Amino acid sequence: MTITGECYRDILKNQLLPAAAEKRPELVGNFILHQDNAPPYKARIVTEFLVEQGIETLRHLPYSPDFASSDFWLFETLKLSLRGRQFLSRSSLGSAVYQSLKHIPKDSYKNARKIGLGVGNCV
Repeated sequence: MTITGECYRDILKNQLLPAAAEKRPELVGNFILHQDNAPPYKARIVTEFLVEQGIETLRHLPYSPDFASSDFWLFETLKLSLRGRQFLSRSSLGSAVYQSLKHIPKDSYKNARKIGLGVGNCV
């Protein structure tokens, strides 16, 4: 499936902003969006929409594998699996992280980008 600027704008408008308003109402109109340099994200229709909404974007450095979009999915998944637990040492934390990552199906890593964008909603 091809993601266009219009499709990405619709994802922002119909999914991201309502979800942010529901889950973190204190951040509405006061957050920074980090996205990579994919052409749809830089499309005029998207940049104009973001300006209209007052959403600031954080520039993504080109060729920065340390800022892979899968990281955002991965860290959120990891946070959910460790939430509410206490660790008495770095070693016990490291072990829990290792076990959590080990239990994530390999296909989830491959599909992380699609999951994060809600790609299935663009036709």
